Amino acid sequence: MSFFGSIGHAYHSAERSIKHTAKHVAHEVAHAEKSVAKTVHHVEKRVEHAAKAVAHDTVHISKKAKQAYHSAERSIKHTAKHVAHEVAHAEKSVAKTV
Repeated sequence: MSFFGSIGHAYHSAERSIKHTAKHVAHEVAHAEKSVAKTVHHVEKRVEHAAKAVAHDTVHISKKAKQAYHSAERSIKHTAKHVAHEVAHAEKSVAKTV
């Protein structure tokens, strides 16, 4: 084989090797992209589920807080009535003793 023939053979061999490597790299990149897309989709689903749970919990907490506020308001009004009644009763007792 001549010198130029061996250079040509080496060139074609290197070219085949580069094409083969490029093919494998392209396959690996496609596989990695698919894996990343799958992971992103999975994370999106989990985030969506968590957001729904937070919204549900927020509504539940809001309802409970509103109920607690109204209960406290009723209790204060009830206590104020009892205090007013006791004060009136005490005033009557003081008026009778004087």
